[in-house]
Amino acid sequence: MSLAAILNPIDPEHALVFYHSSQKGRYNLAVHQLSVVCKPSFAYRDRNTADGRIKSPLSDLAVSNFLGLVRVFGIANIPNDFTSSNPEAVITQLSPTFNPVDKPSTALVQPGDFSSIGSCGDANEGYVSFIKEIDGNPHLVTYTITNSKSTAENKDVGTAKYSKLAAHIVNGKPWVFFQHKNGSHIHYKNGSDTSCAEGSHFAVTHGASEPSLMFLYYRNTDGNVARVWCKDDKWSSETEVSSHHIDEGSAIAVVAHEDNIHVFFWNDGQIVQEVDDMPSDDDLCTVGVAAEKI
Repeated sequence: MSLAAILNPIDPEHALVFYHSSQKGRYNLAVHQLSVVCKPSFAYRDRNTADGRIKSPLSDLAVSNFLGLVRVFGIANIPNDFTSSNPEAVITQLSPTFNPVDKPSTALVQPGDFSSIGSCGDANEGYVSFIKEIDGNPHLVTYTITNSKSTAENKDVGTAKYSKLAAHIVNGKPWVFFQHKNGSHIHYKNGSDTSCAEGSHFAVTHGASEPSLMFLYYRNTDGNVARVWCKDDKWSSETEVSSHHIDEGSAIAVVAHEDNIHVFFWNDGQIVQEVDDMPSDDDLCTVGVAAEKI
């Protein structure tokens, strides 16, 4: 079940929470503004994306703020050309405008049966990552998007076929988190791992009041939302962050606001919003697992 969230840059007392909705027999992009300061939330709105071209079965969603805009990415069915009657599944920006990240006829932008997407960026450029099978192996494909062009690279980094993705800017560079084919671990590109349930969605953010802390959320083998956090390239042990069970297949979305992190996920078909606290001073003193060996 898709879910993506970001702090509203215009109204930072609310999170923009995106997911797929079904309206009149087609799937659309929905957005719900949920309060992060105990104020009233805004009503759900349906974005009615491009005449219902969103691919079914539904893909993941990814949201990030780069080049001055909040952008939502997913997978849409788009014809290779104006005369084609057989659309391809294409990695596509769904909002604020509907636009594939590359020409729909370009093989690299067509993920096939895979549906995992991650995105991050800053004022200068953005990154959209997804999984695509190339020469029989899942490859991590990343598009770099600027105001003038988009360029792609793909690498075989050992991504598991069942892996989901999350992406985040760390020290000015994109980190892409994925599960490795040799075990149920989360890896970041060229980096570390941690235990989680096979096929888990996950989400990553820095603390708003403590930007030196990075938080990684995922579904553990008990079916609950758990987190680890990183400081000075060292990771904490795992802690569960919710008393609510996460639905199997549910995405996880996180938004950092002041001294809290708001965690969103699906429980019994409803979006749950949990508030997670920053680590205590005692916790900060005990962190000690090297980032290369989570």
